[in-house]
Amino acid sequence: MGRFPEALDALRRSNQNDPMVHLSLVWIYSRLGHAREERAEVAEVMRLSPHFSLEIYKQSVPFNWNDPRYQPFIAELRKAGLK
Repeated sequence: MGRFPEALDALRRSNQNDPMVHLSLVWIYSRLGHAREERAEVAEVMRLSPHFSLEIYKQSVPFNWNDPRYQPFIAELRKAGLK
C-alpha cells in the first residue's frame, strides 16, 4: 500500500528475533533507497538464520510465487544480496 513509515514503525515494535521481520525491513529499506539500513537488515537476517535461502523461504510461505505481484518483492531481496 506504500505506507512505509507506518510499516517501519510496526516492524520495529515486532519480535526482533524473527528473521522475517528483518526480511520485511530489507524490502522496505530497498524500496526507500536506504542502502545502509538495507545492508544492516540483510546482515541481521543472516545472523538470525545463517542458512537462509530465498528458495526455502518461498517453499515455507504459502503464496503463489508465480503471481506477478510477488516478483518485485523477490527481485528486491535478491538485489539486496539475499540468495
